[in-house]
Amino acid sequence: MNGRSAVARIAGASASAIAIALLLVALELDRTWFELHLTQSFCALEPAQLQRLALVRIALVFVALFFAFVARPWLEARVGKASARQLFAGTWRWGLAALLAFPAADLILRDAKHAPALAPPALPPVQTDEFFGWAGVPSTTTILRAEDREIPYALDLNGYRARSQDDVIDPDQPSILFGGESITEGVGVRFEESYPALVAADLDMQPVEVAVHGYGNDQIHWAIERQLAVLRQPRAVVTFLIPQLLERNLDTSRPRLVLDAGGSLVRVEAETPPPAWWKSSPVRRLAHGLFPYHDASPIELVRAIFRATAADARAHGAYPLFVLSNWGAACLPPAPGEPTLAERIFGGLDLPWIEVKLDPTWIEHSTFHPNAKAHRVIADAIERALLDARIAVR
Repeated sequence: MNGRSAVARIAGASASAIAIALLLVALELDRTWFELHLTQSFCALEPAQLQRLALVRIALVFVALFFAFVARPWLEARVGKASARQLFAGTWRWGLAALLAFPAADLILRDAKHAPALAPPALPPVQTDEFFGWAGVPSTTTILRAEDREIPYALDLNGYRARSQDDVIDPDQPSILFGGESITEGVGVRFEESYPALVAADLDMQPVEVAVHGYGNDQIHWAIERQLAVLRQPRAVVTFLIPQLLERNLDTSRPRLVLDAGGSLVRVEAETPPPAWWKSSPVRRLAHGLFPYHDASPIELVRAIFRATAADARAHGAYPLFVLSNWGAACLPPAPGEPTLAERIFGGLDLPWIEVKLDPTWIEHSTFHPNAKAHRVIADAIERALLDARIAVR
């Protein structure tokens, strides 16, 4: 066997290996894998997502067949006739083209005209915080517009939303502690319309809301933990979760909790952010949009965080309640025989939890957040759970 034929066989074998690998990926890329690794919410939210999955699997099969029956014989024939110099030159040209493709595409897309992005919703002010990453600005009141009305956001001495910026938490009062992010913070609704205020008013307890927009599960846990150390009569600790929140736990730009090799929660500090050109790269954003891969570790992480939150609540004599809801569309029913996302999160934990499914139309268009009707539905579900657990009476 001469050198050319050996190289030709290697090229053909490589094409066959690629074809086999693509077929294996197509087989592995079932609905469950797709939902856990390629959706932001760790579940499919609409049938179109599942249709795209089917198209991706079909495309992988066709590409595999191309490599097996077109690319393999072409490579064997082409490489078998080429000299070593021609092979080196061809490899060098293809490698250089691939190397220059990314910066060229990035420059073209940066100069291209794009449709204007939707303006982000107006949010209460925050400031940098060494422990949490960011926190609300204490003792401030900000008036922001939502739809056709003005919404006052009063942040108390601790930087959490309250009825008035002058409100002071009474540690001796029977209280319900609410942890969450912008939905719990009541973005888009007045304080008295938010579900923490509704629940506390209906059950005649002091609402203690420790939510800040953009928080992940670990930041929510820290806020609850810190506030529990102050309250002397916490009756319940209510933690709010939407599926999209899970991906925030992967954010390396802030302090966060991770699981060590033994499964224990460990705090790690923020990592050095990537260069600005990389963060703003349209090619990077496009690649992430087409293939937003992540592992399933945030589910195990949130299970560990919820165990810690429940243990802390019980140690202070409070009843832990976890609320799973949806922002926009709710998760579709899972594949036959597979657990729901709620079952993946809470299964085997022996924690009190409820699921509240909101109508996707209950969204304030200017804030992209649940409206007052949605908050009323959430409040009713929480009240029923606390009454059933005999944590409160009417």
